Amino acid sequence: MKIEVIDAILELETLGYSFTLEGDSINFTHQGTKPGPAIVRPLLHTIKENRDDALEWLRDDAEAFRMDCHFLAAERAEVAARQAEIANDRVIKQFHWKRFARFFAAAAVMAGATEPFIPWDEWIRSFDDETVQIYDQASVHQTQG
Repeated sequence: MKIEVIDAILELETLGYSFTLEGDSINFTHQGTKPGPAIVRPLLHTIKENRDDALEWLRDDAEAFRMDCHFLAAERAEVAARQAEIANDRVIKQFHWKRFARFFAAAAVMAGATEPFIPWDEWIRSFDDETVQIYDQASVHQTQG
């Protein structure tokens, strides 16, 4: 199975897409703010070009495993964001914090989390420098306390 297919499915799930199977047909729906076609089309193309791998992943995969993949991807994005902070690369840092937020929100929804006071898509969009600083301060308090 090609890792590109798994990455495409996971990335689309973080963007609000969900997949169902009907026989050998892969169906998808979207909830929330739709991302631009420049982001979505290449991911859908990867799935279409590797349809058999996508079917295998979606059939054999337990939702709990996909949820774990989202949490792991969120963790990797957080590490990349912190490395960008150390390197003082604001653009890359912002990119990875947004990826962290999308992966975390997707995993939380898969885990059964209800919609928080701030809807997930608004929470993701709100990941700016101020939010990241608040998150960092909360992390420091947790580790000290």
